[in-house]
Amino acid sequence: MIMRNLVRGLGVGFAAILCVASATFAQTAPSLGAAQSFAVLSGTASLTEGTSVMNGDVGTSGVAGIVPGGTVNGTVHDNDALADQAQLDAITAPGSALNNLLGQVCSDSAGATIIGVATIGPGVHCYTSSLGLTGTLTLDGGNDPDAVFIFKIGTSLDTTGAGTRVLLIRGAQACNVFWAVGSSATLDTSSTFVGNILSTLDISVAATSHLYGRALAGRAITLTSDIVDATVCAAVGGGVGACVAGVGAPIITTIPSQVIPVLPVGGSVAVGFTISGAIITDALMVSATSSDTTLVPASAMVITKGVGGARVLTIFGADGRAGETTITVTVTDPVSLCQTTTTFLLTIGTAVPTLPQWAMIVLTVLLALAGFVAMRRRVT
Repeated sequence: MIMRNLVRGLGVGFAAILCVASATFAQTAPSLGAAQSFAVLSGTASLTEGTSVMNGDVGTSGVAGIVPGGTVNGTVHDNDALADQAQLDAITAPGSALNNLLGQVCSDSAGATIIGVATIGPGVHCYTSSLGLTGTLTLDGGNDPDAVFIFKIGTSLDTTGAGTRVLLIRGAQACNVFWAVGSSATLDTSSTFVGNILSTLDISVAATSHLYGRALAGRAITLTSDIVDATVCAAVGGGVGACVAGVGAPIITTIPSQVIPVLPVGGSVAVGFTISGAIITDALMVSATSSDTTLVPASAMVITKGVGGARVLTIFGADGRAGETTITVTVTDPVSLCQTTTTFLLTIGTAVPTLPQWAMIVLTVLLALAGFVAMRRRVT
């Protein structure tokens, strides 16, 4: 009896150790090996570029079949040794990144699933058949820049409906998002997608979509007029840098110099501006800072959102203070984690007559003119 309980206890303890080990080794970002530098890599079938922009290397493995037409900000590897090695490291070798992902323990599991608007945390999220995205999927890093998101999909990955989006919040990094697809992946028109797509078969991307990450396929890849940007995944961890013009970077309209007059006391100025060019203007993070925080502290500036990319920055004057400060408006794209800034000069303390003052001045001038005319008549 004692021996049986001892064995049973050891069994329970061993099972607990296995559970702890599974939790410890789950959601680990795999090495991409030679595929690290690639934005787009197809396997045993052609790669059609369309008029797309690809930031990173582009290549085919097993077949010389790049159908050109796009812009490659990297090196083209059309069925060369590096592309072959990259295909092994990413997709086909027993120790490939794809096989690593497929072998990781599931944090949760479901069958065929369609996700609309949802927020998901780190983990190994498993779908035994297909996964469809129809709205905005937000990946919440929980303020951990090393948080890893893995989606294991048995058959197909599809975004349906124009404008489907995957966003990142609270420190989540595009480099740490992986989509391991058992057959094919399809991104619909104007999709905004994040992470590394590793597909056993094909990847197809419809027009005007933006993939912040990589498209790595065992077979064919078809692009139309899209952007695939692997530069946000140059290294695990990522970071915030300047936006690259022409790659969906937000553009801020020029803001002229502004003045808050002495009168009325405690006045303010409302500065309207528009953000354009970004893929997701309604999710952009906008902030304002002052070079003189005594004259204009952060608490004296409020940004309100209008429709789409419209914003209004309201700045309140400091009673009894006067001077000049430079206001910097910063727009951060929460997907690519890049920033665009603009500056303008704000002056506080320049006396500008209010409407009643102007009225008094005009009235005084009119009275003076009337008196002058009356005197002329009297003289004549």
